[in-house]
Amino acid sequence: MQYPDLLKHDLDQKELSLILHAVTGHLYTFAVSSDMRWGKDGRVESMGEDFPNGFYQLMPHKMDDGFFDWYCYRRDEQQFFASPQTATLHFIYYWTIWQGQGKPKAF
Repeated sequence: MQYPDLLKHDLDQKELSLILHAVTGHLYTFAVSSDMRWGKDGRVESMGEDFPNGFYQLMPHKMDDGFFDWYCYRRDEQQFFASPQTATLHFIYYWTIWQGQGKPKAF
C-alpha cells in the first residue's frame, strides 16, 4: 500500500496504529478534540455539522525516540485533522523528513 492510499481505504484506528508501528517502530494512539486551530492566527474550527467526529491527533502510547517532541515543536498549531487517516498520512510524512535529517532533537 502506498501511503497516500491511506485516504482511499476505510482503515480503523487500530489498523492505522499498526501501520504507524510498522513504519516507526513505536505505538501511537489517537486523541480526539472538539476544537481545532490551524496555525497560530488560524480560525478555530469546532465539532459540528462539518466535523461531526471532532479532530484527531496522534500521541505516543509511551515514550518514542524523540520524533513526537520534534513533530510537536515543528507543527505546534498543525496537529489536528478531520480524520484519523489524514492525521496518519501527515504523521508519516513528517516522520520521513525527521528520519532523513538524522533524527534531530526538538530544541
